[in-house]
Amino acid sequence: MLLTVIYNLLDLSLQKIYYVVAIGGFYMEFGMFEQLEQKVEKIIERCGELTKENEKLTEMLRSKEEETESLTRKLEKLGKEKGLVREKVETLLERLEGLIQTT
Repeated sequence: MLLTVIYNLLDLSLQKIYYVVAIGGFYMEFGMFEQLEQKVEKIIERCGELTKENEKLTEMLRSKEEETESLTRKLEKLGKEKGLVREKVETLLERLEGLIQTT
Protein backbone atom coordinates (compact mmCIF):
# COMPACT_ATOMS: atom_id res chain seq x y z
CA MET A 1 0.00 0.00 0.00
CA LEU A 2 1.51 3.28 -1.05
CA LEU A 3 1.58 5.85 1.71
CA THR A 4 2.01 9.39 0.43
CA VAL A 5 1.98 12.63 2.37
CA ILE A 6 -0.03 14.98 0.14
CA TYR A 7 0.51 18.26 1.89
CA ASN A 8 1.03 19.97 5.21
CA LEU A 9 -1.39 22.73 6.03
CA LEU A 10 -0.34 25.23 8.66
CA ASP A 11 -3.31 26.75 10.50
CA LEU A 12 -1.94 30.13 11.59
CA SER A 13 -4.79 30.90 13.99
CA LEU A 14 -4.29 27.71 16.03
CA GLN A 15 -0.61 27.21 15.17
CA LYS A 16 -1.32 23.54 14.48
CA ILE A 17 -0.06 21.49 11.64
CA TYR A 18 -2.53 19.21 9.96
CA TYR A 19 -1.26 16.37 7.86
CA VAL A 20 -3.33 14.78 5.22
CA VAL A 21 -2.24 11.27 4.42
CA ALA A 22 -3.29 9.36 1.37
CA ILE A 23 -3.55 5.60 1.73
CA GLY A 24 -4.47 4.07 -1.58
CA GLY A 25 -6.67 7.02 -2.53
CA PHE A 26 -8.20 7.37 0.98
CA TYR A 27 -7.44 10.63 2.74
CA MET A 28 -7.39 11.16 6.47
CA GLU A 29 -6.00 13.72 8.82
CA PHE A 30 -2.74 12.77 10.49
CA GLY A 31 -4.46 12.92 13.88
CA MET A 32 -6.82 10.15 12.81
CA PHE A 33 -3.84 8.17 11.58
CA GLU A 34 -2.16 8.59 14.99
CA GLN A 35 -5.34 7.40 16.72
CA LEU A 36 -5.39 4.33 14.51
CA GLU A 37 -1.71 3.72 15.28
CA GLN A 38 -2.40 4.02 19.03
CA LYS A 39 -5.27 1.56 18.81
CA VAL A 40 -3.10 -0.92 16.94
CA GLU A 41 -0.39 -0.51 19.60
CA LYS A 42 -2.96 -1.18 22.34
CA ILE A 43 -4.14 -4.28 20.50
CA ILE A 44 -0.55 -5.52 20.21
CA GLU A 45 0.05 -4.88 23.93
CA ARG A 46 -3.20 -6.62 24.88
CA CYS A 47 -2.27 -9.56 22.67
CA GLY A 48 1.01 -9.87 24.58
CA GLU A 49 -0.80 -9.67 27.91
CA LEU A 50 -3.30 -12.31 26.84
CA THR A 51 -0.51 -14.57 25.62
CA LYS A 52 1.19 -14.36 29.03
CA GLU A 53 -2.11 -14.96 30.81
CA ASN A 54 -2.82 -17.93 28.54
CA GLU A 55 0.59 -19.42 29.38
CA LYS A 56 -0.08 -18.93 33.10
CA LEU A 57 -3.53 -20.53 32.85
CA THR A 58 -2.14 -23.40 30.78
CA GLU A 59 0.43 -24.09 33.49
CA MET A 60 -2.27 -23.92 36.17
CA LEU A 61 -4.41 -26.37 34.18
CA ARG A 62 -1.47 -28.76 33.78
CA SER A 63 -0.86 -28.59 37.53
CA LYS A 64 -4.52 -29.28 38.31
CA GLU A 65 -4.57 -32.20 35.86
CA GLU A 66 -1.55 -33.71 37.62
CA GLU A 67 -3.26 -33.19 40.97
CA THR A 68 -6.43 -34.83 39.65
CA GLU A 69 -4.45 -37.83 38.36
CA SER A 70 -2.70 -38.18 41.71
CA LEU A 71 -5.98 -38.04 43.63
CA THR A 72 -7.55 -40.55 41.25
CA ARG A 73 -4.67 -42.99 41.89
CA LYS A 74 -5.07 -42.51 45.65
CA LEU A 75 -8.80 -43.10 45.39
CA GLU A 76 -8.24 -46.31 43.42
CA LYS A 77 -5.69 -47.47 45.99
CA LEU A 78 -8.12 -46.75 48.85
CA GLY A 79 -10.86 -48.62 47.00
CA LYS A 80 -8.61 -51.69 46.71
CA GLU A 81 -7.67 -51.43 50.40
CA LYS A 82 -11.35 -51.17 51.31
CA GLY A 83 -12.04 -54.34 49.34
CA LEU A 84 -9.21 -56.18 51.13
CA VAL A 85 -10.44 -55.00 54.54
CA ARG A 86 -13.97 -56.12 53.67
CA GLU A 87 -12.71 -59.58 52.68
CA LYS A 88 -10.74 -59.90 55.94
CA VAL A 89 -13.72 -58.79 58.04
CA GLU A 90 -16.00 -61.26 56.21
CA THR A 91 -13.46 -64.03 56.76
CA LEU A 92 -13.23 -63.20 60.48
CA LEU A 93 -17.04 -63.10 60.78
CA GLU A 94 -17.30 -66.50 59.07
CA ARG A 95 -14.70 -67.94 61.45
CA LEU A 96 -16.58 -66.47 64.42
CA GLU A 97 -19.84 -67.97 63.17
CA GLY A 98 -18.06 -71.29 62.81
CA LEU A 99 -16.82 -71.07 66.38
CA ILE A 100 -20.24 -70.14 67.68
CA GLN A 101 -21.90 -73.04 65.86
CA THR A 102 -19.38 -75.56 67.12
CA THR A 103 -19.78 -74.58 70.72
